[in-house]
Amino acid sequence: MVLLACAKKVPPPGKGEFRGPKLILFSPENGDTVGETLRVYVYAEDSSGLSHFTVSRRGKVVATFPVKGKGYSLDTFVLLWREGDVLLPDTLEIGANDRWDNHSGVRVEVYTYRKPPTDTTGGKKQEK
Repeated sequence: MVLLACAKKVPPPGKGEFRGPKLILFSPENGDTVGETLRVYVYAEDSSGLSHFTVSRRGKVVATFPVKGKGYSLDTFVLLWREGDVLLPDTLEIGANDRWDNHSGVRVEVYTYRKPPTDTTGGKKQEK
């Protein structure tokens, strides 16, 4: 007789919960001008324990920081690639996940160096 077993994903021990971590963002702030390095200063806490922090730019994760504990302060610098020579509005999200993978995040609107939008009309005026 052959016995086959199938792997089953088991959640962490204890009761599951559905809320993301409490998050306090100190830096960056809305309206900040960000060069190639971004200072991230954030505190998160969660009763089930934290697993990691993320920094996203326009919806794409640019940095991940694994952590352990029920409360954690992260004060670090993240490299943001300079995409051009003009300061333009940009969206960043600083987030934290708990060990159940519940996510909390804070979005901030900052200014980063980017390329200006291209003119899709070819320099011609649109007639009405």
